[in-house]
Amino acid sequence: MARQFLAYTEPPAGAAGTRVYLDTLAFTANLIWRHAYPGGPMSLDMDIDLPPEFSHDALLPGRVVTVLNGAEKVWVGRLDNPTRGNPWKLQATGLGSLATSFRATAAS
Repeated sequence: MARQFLAYTEPPAGAAGTRVYLDTLAFTANLIWRHAYPGGPMSLDMDIDLPPEFSHDALLPGRVVTVLNGAEKVWVGRLDNPTRGNPWKLQATGLGSLATSFRATAAS
């Protein structure tokens, strides 16, 4: 049996909006994500079959993207600016990559 991976977006913590499973908008394909060890989720690419003029809050840059394998979260990151076309190209930056934007400091 082939694995079924689902992807959804939701607003960042504290922002208004709802969770939207991307396959409810249109057919999704070519879902590829990358991990680094150590580090965690690095990047995600996928296609979604939408007309170029389509618009939906689920596709706004900055939304949190999560990939599920059954009930298990296997990838989490932040949606980059989608590339409109036929199909749309979605890219996201993983939490492992986003961690390089922050500096850890000791309390002492």
